[in-house]
Amino acid sequence: MNTAKHFNSVDIMEKSFSAVLGEEYERWLQNYRFIYTANKQKMSRFQSYEYNGMLSRFLLGWHNHPEHREQVKNKAIAELSEKNMNFPIPFKLLEDNPTVPSKPSLPVYIRVSKQLLKDNLVVLFEAWTPKKYNFRFELPYSLYAKLIKYTSVENIFKMLMRYDGVLAATSGQFWGMPEKTWELLITKYGAEYEGFASPLNFNLNKFFSLFLDTDEVFGSLGNFLTAELKPGVYVANPPYIESIMLLASHKILETLEHSTAVGSKTTFFMLLPHWLDAPSIQNLIESKYLQVSITLQKKKHLIRNYTQNINMVANFENLIVILSNNPEEKYNVEELKQSFL
Repeated sequence: MNTAKHFNSVDIMEKSFSAVLGEEYERWLQNYRFIYTANKQKMSRFQSYEYNGMLSRFLLGWHNHPEHREQVKNKAIAELSEKNMNFPIPFKLLEDNPTVPSKPSLPVYIRVSKQLLKDNLVVLFEAWTPKKYNFRFELPYSLYAKLIKYTSVENIFKMLMRYDGVLAATSGQFWGMPEKTWELLITKYGAEYEGFASPLNFNLNKFFSLFLDTDEVFGSLGNFLTAELKPGVYVANPPYIESIMLLASHKILETLEHSTAVGSKTTFFMLLPHWLDAPSIQNLIESKYLQVSITLQKKKHLIRNYTQNINMVANFENLIVILSNNPEEKYNVEELKQSFL
């Protein structure tokens, strides 16, 4: 099996059986079957899309809340009921510890190739079994070139299957601040740590992400919500899911309290939805540590889709929030807004 980091031909990894990736494929297949149960139901295209998204958000909450999984499950059931989606939900597909897959039941064949698709240079990751459950992920070549500097092709493949299995129906989780904003936060404000990132969209060498076992080789420090946060300058763009944002708000305010108590300086730059009535947002904007709150108007600012390597006009309002226990730091509001254009 050819796993060279540098290649001159189309094929990067030859078609072959992979026992290592077989375990990850089994996990991906478990999540895939769970999310796309709606495809076997008599539903409209919109209902199917909505249902897939709700189940994907459930999986994201399930992995983010290891100590509150029963509450996460009950909340998902209640939300589905409100949408009159009263059909069986196969929660039995989720093990008590979903990070430990069952033994692969079928051989898994893999292929990684460099291809030109729709005038875009991508690295195509494919996996399949004799029963033809196909995994396919198109990774922009620029992102592949970034990731391969850290690790092997196999480790990139494993990471892609992990995230695709959980977030395939909610690709917006890989959206974030545009590059101009990141450049400003790094060069002017000394950003050090990135919260709620992944190997697919990290901008700082020190970042927090959902799956330490697949992400540590890329620089991940673990889950933002459970890690011990050191004093410093953080940038956080949590998933737009209220339960996760609420936990993030508590974590950030507790970190600022502790930092103040020990005489250290800590700052959080955050990109959030403009949900002013949400408890998570209220916790932050009503905090004594609030320094700046900026509204980014609908269709008047950019966000970046990292998995497609493009900037997009945001069709929704966002909120920039800066919290800090360092009152001496000054922030140029207009410059921050302009960085989103």
